[in-house]
Amino acid sequence: DNKTKQKLLDNNIIRDKWAYTAPVIIVCCTDPTAYIKPVKGWDDENKTRAMRDLAIASSYLVLQATELELGTCYCGWIQREKIKEVLNIPKQFLVPYIITLGYPAESIKARPRKKIENVIL
Repeated sequence: DNKTKQKLLDNNIIRDKWAYTAPVIIVCCTDPTAYIKPVKGWDDENKTRAMRDLAIASSYLVLQATELELGTCYCGWIQREKIKEVLNIPKQFLVPYIITLGYPAESIKARPRKKIENVIL
């Protein structure tokens, strides 16, 4: 809501000021403590697992938004620890980025694809 966006702005959470004009700001979070203990030599550390899973979920969020003709933008220049304080996000959570969401100002045309021989060795 606008009150929460203003709170983020007042605390200078997002470096890119245009992000506050987006209708929706999605704060992407993950909890590494939610994973079972990794098996040494077989599993990544829980922080790595949590970040990877968040990235996968975020990419599908962006794809679905695109399917619905919405625009998104990844913003990684954020105050990661401060945002947790401002939004009462538990300390053990990681907040690596936010994603803005809204209707794009202009229609984006599909870009031409590279030939398959230019991308496969």
